[in-house]
Amino acid sequence: MSRHSDSPAASQYLSSSHSSFPNSKKASSEISKTYKHASELYLTRQLAEAYDALQHVIKPPPSDDDETTFSLISTASTSQRIKVWSLYAALLNAIVDLGPDEGRQAFGQKPYRELVRLVQSGDVWEYVVNHGYRGREESVDAEVVYNLSTLLLNKAQTQTLNQTRLETYLSSSQPTLDLSTHLSQSLNGHRSQMNGTSTPKDLHSRIKIIELFTLHVLPAVGEWDYARSFVSNSDVLDEERREAFLQTLAELQEAKEQEEAVYDDAIKDYTHDGSNTPSEQPETAETQQEEESSKYVSPTCIPLSALPSIANTAPASKKVELKATTA
Repeated sequence: MSRHSDSPAASQYLSSSHSSFPNSKKASSEISKTYKHASELYLTRQLAEAYDALQHVIKPPPSDDDETTFSLISTASTSQRIKVWSLYAALLNAIVDLGPDEGRQAFGQKPYRELVRLVQSGDVWEYVVNHGYRGREESVDAEVVYNLSTLLLNKAQTQTLNQTRLETYLSSSQPTLDLSTHLSQSLNGHRSQMNGTSTPKDLHSRIKIIELFTLHVLPAVGEWDYARSFVSNSDVLDEERREAFLQTLAELQEAKEQEEAVYDDAIKDYTHDGSNTPSEQPETAETQQEEESSKYVSPTCIPLSALPSIANTAPASKKVELKATTA
């Protein structure tokens, strides 16, 4: 008896899935060329052109019927996926930084607003999961997770979705680094597909994500106790890193409390003079415009440049960095 289903639905799925896969060598070549071209446009600040160029590999081709189609990047190698989606995150970061006036000139008013909303709402994460990994969130590469989270940390209006996405990733990728097992698998040509810590590189990436989660995202939403608990109970962090993370959390919380105290004192002094509080100031067209512009950067985020990376990595940048390497 055949192990494959002979049902019409199964046959249609296999047929549509197979027909949507392009020749692997041709697809790889197209992705490399597109990435190189889009990178050059990005580095020369031709952001609209770079964004348009990337659409060729990250959007599924149109279908005239019900046939399932996939984007080129969803069939790519790990290194190509990481390069393309890292460029995409860097590009969106730069696009939001344009601001409403310059952004409208480059993209048009409605398209620019949609791109800003995609980032600020956090929907960009779902977009990458669906277009790059066919809806399998647990398959997203660690470097892509890090870049997406950094993008949301800098640009999203709140960090709630960022927190949820990182929790999902960290819970689905268990720490399973075993060097003897890894060596045995390497000799036999096998590699775990889990996005946890199956290799030293995976472990390194996971530590970076834990650092981002506990020292930046959770403090941004006031989850100090949760952050300390996560660090204290992490099986990935060694004792030295755990102590360093906890010390940094304490310093960040102290600095935050001092900042809030200074702000409260300033408000008290301001109201003591009998003046209107900021919330009581009459709203004008100018203040409305300023408030609209301020939405392009989240005021609740602790900048990534506030402290050096302590996970044996390069200092975390305030903006998503583009790794300008050839595919």
